[in-house]
Amino acid sequence: MRNQNKVDIFHTSIWKGLFSLLRGKTGFKIHIKDFIPHPTLIKKVFTIGLPASVGQSVTAIGFSIIMGVVANFGPIVISGYGIGNRINNMVIMFAMGMSLATGAMAGQFVGAGIPEKAEETVKKSSLLTFVVITVISTFLFFFGQHITKFFIDDPAVIAVGKQFFNYVSFSLPFFATMEVFIGTLRGTGHTVLSTIVDMVRLWGIRIPLIFFFADLFGYVGIFYAMIISNISAMCLAYVFLRLGNWKEKVVEEYE
Repeated sequence: MRNQNKVDIFHTSIWKGLFSLLRGKTGFKIHIKDFIPHPTLIKKVFTIGLPASVGQSVTAIGFSIIMGVVANFGPIVISGYGIGNRINNMVIMFAMGMSLATGAMAGQFVGAGIPEKAEETVKKSSLLTFVVITVISTFLFFFGQHITKFFIDDPAVIAVGKQFFNYVSFSLPFFATMEVFIGTLRGTGHTVLSTIVDMVRLWGIRIPLIFFFADLFGYVGIFYAMIISNISAMCLAYVFLRLGNWKEKVVEEYE
């Protein structure tokens, strides 16, 4: 009976809300013409959103290929790499949050015609991200073996995990800063540029180098490829921000 009352109250609230919107007494009013598709606006949405969507899909395929290379070295390397990668992903969550915030703020400033504020936001956000991730990476560099041991107490896996953190943690600040730069490009609507950075990092640099270095140096070659690709991608994203037109509006006002 109590649940039924909650459902009735929920439905009543929905109808009251719709009625209020249709009456236009709350500051704005919904018109029938608002439900008519706007071809120009829909085209712009696809123009901005499609490159990022395709990029994410292709990136997922690329990481599957990388895992295939890692798997060739056996369960010990898979375990050490897997633990290290999971920890790295947790660390990068900070950068992802900063990336979303920076993209939103930069997009608002560019849309409002204040590009200098957008540039200031990117500078401060990227610097903060680099410093914070550097501190965390330093901790991972010195205590990576203990983190690995917490999950799997196997000397061989711990050795691989230690190598992973000793090598890859060096490039984490660059990868994190790249995420802020990419977030800026996405937030201002320049998703083609952000997708180019992702594609170059993974398909243009990391995957070819992984195949090449894995033959030369074994599984440690995978770590070399990750370092090079992360630093190179950050440099490319920085070039796009310095020389690109990301401070120009890509969305016009629509009636």
